[in-house]
Amino acid sequence: VREGDTVKAGDTIAILDDEQLKAREDQARAALTGAEARAKSASGQIAVYQQQLQQNELATEQAKVDAAGRVRQAESDVAAAESDLAQQEASLRLAQFDNNAYQKLVKTGAASERQGQQASATADQQTAAVAAARRRLEAARGALTTAQANLSNPGIRSFQAAAVRSQIEQQRAEIANAMAATQQARF
Repeated sequence: VREGDTVKAGDTIAILDDEQLKAREDQARAALTGAEARAKSASGQIAVYQQQLQQNELATEQAKVDAAGRVRQAESDVAAAESDLAQQEASLRLAQFDNNAYQKLVKTGAASERQGQQASATADQQTAAVAAARRRLEAARGALTTAQANLSNPGIRSFQAAAVRSQIEQQRAEIANAMAATQQARF
């Protein structure tokens, strides 16, 4: 009918095309399904990330305990290396004293040439032993410095946990967005 036409009760005055309405309804259902799937996926990811976070936090705590143990071990190694160096230096002084004495005795003929060479070789060996003990002490001090740095910088270990926390927050935001889309699709 057109404007101004006469109509009776029960006459059809317009036919609505519900294809467009059905298409919008299908689109809303698809959006709802997609939003629900994203929310479910994000929830699953949060569970995985929470497990990773727990593992990272345990690893961080274990690393702190391990670092403290490494510091104590390195301190012991330094003390042992210092003691070894002191012993080697004392042996060197004795070997040098013996070498000087034998060299004088060799000059006077009171000791054989062989005894003089043996005393000289012993002094040379002790000089090398002192040098090696000094290198071991320096290595032990380096290990102590490294262990102390690891102990004093917990940020290195907690970085992974912070990254996982950030991922959890991103997933929570995704859930919130998906829930908002779900509410919007239902209306």
